[in-house]
Amino acid sequence: MADLLGGLFRSRTRTRILALFFADPEREWHVRGLAREVGDSAGNVRRELMRLTGAGYLRRRAQANLVLYKLDQSHPLYPELRALVSKTVGAERLVGEALAGVAGVRLAFVYGSFATASESPVSDIDVMVIGRPATRDVHRALRPVGDTLQREVNYVVFDEDEFARRWRENDGFVRDVLAGPVRVVVGSADDLAVLTGEAGGGDREGSDA
Repeated sequence: MADLLGGLFRSRTRTRILALFFADPEREWHVRGLAREVGDSAGNVRRELMRLTGAGYLRRRAQANLVLYKLDQSHPLYPELRALVSKTVGAERLVGEALAGVAGVRLAFVYGSFATASESPVSDIDVMVIGRPATRDVHRALRPVGDTLQREVNYVVFDEDEFARRWRENDGFVRDVLAGPVRVVVGSADDLAVLTGEAGGGDREGSDA
């Protein structure tokens, strides 16, 4: 049990599964539904669910021809697990919710270690905001996220024209950011593809993943 908790986020699929469970702790999930949401095979998702169930973090029950899984909130380590998830995979959700209410934000995404699920307990949260919001409004929205997660939230704001220009001119910072995966939390991967002139989103993943 302790070994699984210590390496909880080494698996990208497990990370996404936990994010979905903790987004709505009362919800029950079946394997194929989770597989669609996390973008992995049913076999891989089933294996991760069995590990989490074996550790006691999930409960399972049969309903007709389905097996349903749900967080076991009576688990003695549930509070610690909830706090750990909140400080890691919960970041994407909190950033999206915070920026969704800021006027002028067209697109926002998390990049860096949080986008690749390689963050450590001391990793900063890196956010790029595209649009024409007031910088003070972005700061005001993201400050509570940093307080909640007890992490530094680093953000940069570009309007659409500047971002597109930097991309066309091979700006090192923008190119480096988009060379890795990003997690879109406001807008969609298609919006980012339009700004960069790409036909598809590639590794850019939307907030509903």
